[in-house]
Amino acid sequence: MSGRAFINGYDVVTEQDKVRRSIGMVFQDPSLDERLTARENLFFHAMLYNVDGRLFKRRMHEVLEMVELSDWAGDLVKNFSGGMKRRLEIALSALPTATAHRVTSRSHMV
Repeated sequence: MSGRAFINGYDVVTEQDKVRRSIGMVFQDPSLDERLTARENLFFHAMLYNVDGRLFKRRMHEVLEMVELSDWAGDLVKNFSGGMKRRLEIALSALPTATAHRVTSRSHMV
């Protein structure tokens, strides 16, 4: 049986770059800098992904709210619980994507 696979509406074979830009990725090993605050970690990752400064401010609030860490944005990550760190990792993965309001991407086969 053959078919086509799509992620976020993009063909995984012919539109690979668009697929990559539309999804986030959370690594198994932590990528947080515990010496920084949640906000500073987000800013550092935004620079790595070339997220525009004006867009970053809006997206930072969106992703922190999405993972329920808005109240801890200015706190050092070293003081976070394990669950809070994992949620911040999820926020980092969602920051540069166009679909950050969703923690998971929709996938379907045609």
